[in-house]
Amino acid sequence: GALTFSGEMESFMTGEIGLALTDIESAAMENTDPLVLVGVAISDRAGAESFMDLLTAGSAADGELSEEMYGNTALISDPTTAMAIHDDWILLSQDADQVQAGIDALEGTRESLADDPDFTAAFARVPAARLGAAYMDLQSFGSIIDMGSALAAGQAGVALPVEELMAQLPSSMVAYLAAESDRMTVEAFLTPSE
Repeated sequence: GALTFSGEMESFMTGEIGLALTDIESAAMENTDPLVLVGVAISDRAGAESFMDLLTAGSAADGELSEEMYGNTALISDPTTAMAIHDDWILLSQDADQVQAGIDALEGTRESLADDPDFTAAFARVPAARLGAAYMDLQSFGSIIDMGSALAAGQAGVALPVEELMAQLPSSMVAYLAAESDRMTVEAFLTPSE
């Protein structure tokens, strides 16, 4: 409640925000919240640094704030949040490894979703003039289907047809929201599996 978009954020943001849920499988298996990596594109580094100072003020006062260098980037963390400013991005996560992975992807030393030909083909359907877009690699849910099958077999003695379910599961989904003068458009595209 102490921070507002127009007061503390709008001045340094470009308007582009990315959100990645990076390990849904582990979260489902361990019954925990999934890890999230947020990237906020910035146009003013000094403004972004001031914003991060506001975010970390409470942890700094409590002595729970730590700072370490990851390559040439300062990674700041407390018990619940890790963040860094790298080039034109603020990266935030509840896990420092996620922020480090984001830095690696921005530097090109780690594989990025933008390098995935399936993602590139799916996202080519999304118009540039959009309010937001989302992409899901639906094949990555295969292990969750396997886990559900094992649970069903163990608890109810029912074996799910995992191979048939996987064959019907689309490869990916991309969706977007766009605003025009007289309407809002929401459109989703499914890429069938082989």
